[in-house]
Amino acid sequence: MAQTFTTPPIVPCVKCGAQAKCIDWDYRNSWRVMCDNNHTSTKECATPHRAICRWNNKQAEYARLQAASTTREGD
Repeated sequence: MAQTFTTPPIVPCVKCGAQAKCIDWDYRNSWRVMCDNNHTSTKECATPHRAICRWNNKQAEYARLQAASTTREGD
């Protein structure tokens, strides 16, 4: 039996707060997520699920880095 999985919703861009979309890059079944202000943080992926997961992970990483830099500035 094949494993089932659910694709999470796409989180907004951490850099600018804009909504993001998963698109078929160059119509070659190479999926990529980018925000409305053309920020991209993922390479082309074979499935939309993988592209969205990479985007969400990268946005979480950016948020952690921003939080760490603001706490260092406050020290």
